[in-house]
Amino acid sequence: MKEKLKIKKLESPSLKMGDVEIEFGEVEPYWEEPLGPTPKPTLADLREWDMKLLNRYEPFYSPICDMCCHCAYGKCDLTHGKKGACGIDIKSQQARMIVLESAIGAACHGAHARHMLEHQIKRLGRDYKIDMGMDIATEAPIYRTIIGKKPETLGDLEEGMEYAEREVQNVLSSVHAGQESSNRDFESKALHIGMIDNLVKEIGDIAQIVGYGFPRGDPDAPLVEIGAGTIDAKKPVILMIGHNVAAGAEVITYAEAFKKLDSIEVAGICCTAHDLARRSSKAKIVGP
Repeated sequence: MKEKLKIKKLESPSLKMGDVEIEFGEVEPYWEEPLGPTPKPTLADLREWDMKLLNRYEPFYSPICDMCCHCAYGKCDLTHGKKGACGIDIKSQQARMIVLESAIGAACHGAHARHMLEHQIKRLGRDYKIDMGMDIATEAPIYRTIIGKKPETLGDLEEGMEYAEREVQNVLSSVHAGQESSNRDFESKALHIGMIDNLVKEIGDIAQIVGYGFPRGDPDAPLVEIGAGTIDAKKPVILMIGHNVAAGAEVITYAEAFKKLDSIEVAGICCTAHDLARRSSKAKIVGP
């Protein structure tokens, strides 16, 4: 993020200036650890290593669909060695579907991380420090490994998000009809997008841990009751359903501010339930 400094008028014994505008770009951080050979790797950077893994550990596909319905020339029957209108065979089609499904998952987690990061920056500012406490030795091991930088503030995480979003777009473009025919290259892309998925999940979790004060490696974090029977039906119940904890966390913050948290039940189903319990031990987990 660029910053600007405007000087209307400045006078000293040896210098006079006026109407000066100075623009600052990114400041290269000092970090004692040496930079690895492939910071922010592209699809091709780790391909050689992917091939070694894939040749040693053969991928297994289940279930298998023997049709391709991805373009207007289809649908194409790929059984018994047949090929589609674009020339794709069953091996490459199965690998392509895995890439597509993996990219969908990464995009879902990435959208969540992007929203959470922007929400926390809006609340706390880009310069808000990332503090993971005394019980965590490395605050962002995946981010450090892939991006090659140590994130110090919430704003620093934006670089990782921008990189991840670019890679999701590149991977998704490869599954379009006629773009790729090698099953091994598709499988390499699946490994790549899986790495990106782990990155955006870490970014999202760091943002919500820092922003909402979740436990940071605390071995004595409070246990939370689970199941519909834990809810006091005599109290007003606010049930949060879904993946994103932001709305539920704000409900808890609001209730705490007005000292009403003991008078209501805040509960959750799915991922948000577990994260609500990280926000407050008084939240209830209805179910997974």
